Amino acid sequence: MAIEVSLIIPIYNGEQYIMNILLDLRKQTFNDVEFLLIDDGSSDNSVSVIQKFITEQKDKRFKLIIKKNGGVSSARNTGLDSANGNYIMFADSDDRLDEKFVEAYYCSITAHNSEMEFFSAIKVDDAEKLEEIGRIDYTPVATSDSISVRKMITLFSDLQAWGYPFSVISEKKLWKNVRFDPAVKFQEDVQAFFKIWLGNPDIKISLNAKAYYYYVQRKNSALHTMKPGDHWQFVGVDTEIIKNISEHKSLNDLVPTVKSLLISSLINVMAVSLIFKDEVSYSKSRKLFLREFKKTNFSKNMKLRRIIQYILVKLNCKVILTKVYGRIYEVN
Repeated sequence: MAIEVSLIIPIYNGEQYIMNILLDLRKQTFNDVEFLLIDDGSSDNSVSVIQKFITEQKDKRFKLIIKKNGGVSSARNTGLDSANGNYIMFADSDDRLDEKFVEAYYCSITAHNSEMEFFSAIKVDDAEKLEEIGRIDYTPVATSDSISVRKMITLFSDLQAWGYPFSVISEKKLWKNVRFDPAVKFQEDVQAFFKIWLGNPDIKISLNAKAYYYYVQRKNSALHTMKPGDHWQFVGVDTEIIKNISEHKSLNDLVPTVKSLLISSLINVMAVSLIFKDEVSYSKSRKLFLREFKKTNFSKNMKLRRIIQYILVKLNCKVILTKVYGRIYEVN
């Protein structure tokens, strides 16, 4: 069987929900694909559940790989090392897939003749009912034509595009010298994508408005449990990206634009530091924010919002920042 697509799914202690995505994979209408199930040292019965399923289904598209626990990045890297497909896709084991998930995006990226394609996803809060509560939506920026790396970086910096691994299909060759950093817990996906773009500045990228992926929102997700130290990892990745772009001959003029990512991360650090009453972290991030703000280029879409934030930070309006971001973290 020819392998056109390798779909990589990291798994860790997913016994309670893994059957959903196994059934979704079985229903995939695309046959020239391998489902690389990477068990990352699960301590529950995930492996037994998967092995039993594969044995019963006798579907040759399924491949189980068992490794020692090393985190989601390590699991994705194992999948990349083992992939035989011409294209790479990712999925998270606790999410859900439409039966056309693989086929639709494979057909789209080949039709666009692009090397990388990002696509929308449907947000749900119930993995069974799959009722839409929101979207990762590329409709405002999706076009019938592909865009350049320069344009993609600009959209990304303006928060009109995102770096979720499950929202992209890409040619395998782009990953030849790129892997996820296991030491980076947050923003490891963004870090990897920028490495691809800077290493392949001439590739074509397409943006797809259609959604065939169900992104399950959970109250105990990282968003609700992150502390100031976690958010500093965002700043660290942004700083690394800015440094790498500044050293890139054909893209270094984008540094002031990309700094918009850093500004966004610093706002989050300040807000979370206030929520957790971490005055040292707040003061440090506030100082860095005020310094970098003047070196940043904002789009028309983002400028007013950032100016208001700058004024609030400059005036040290801690109460307002805490109140706004407290809703995200469910803090009263």
